[in-house]
Amino acid sequence: MCKADGFPMPKIIWRREDGQAISIERQKKVSVYTQERLSIIRITRSEMGAYLCIATNGVPPSVSKRIIVDVECKPRNGYHYIFNTYDTELEHTRLNWYILYFW
Repeated sequence: MCKADGFPMPKIIWRREDGQAISIERQKKVSVYTQERLSIIRITRSEMGAYLCIATNGVPPSVSKRIIVDVECKPRNGYHYIFNTYDTELEHTRLNWYILYFW
């Protein structure tokens, strides 16, 4: 919620500090949003970042407030496993080496 008072009454606009579009609906993005309340439905990591709430009424200076949006998400691709197998044979022994890479 972003509110401002003044005369003439200020207009509120929201924009992303990085210039990216703001997702106001799942398939609708805008560069500037002109409501007091900015609601981001089903937020994802792509909406993370700094947002600016700017109040302007044509009388300088405009006033702004910076809001940081941080989204906690599960890892992008989950777990990755890569298996490498190496066989070694000796006269009376056979060894199988399994190497697991995990991140």
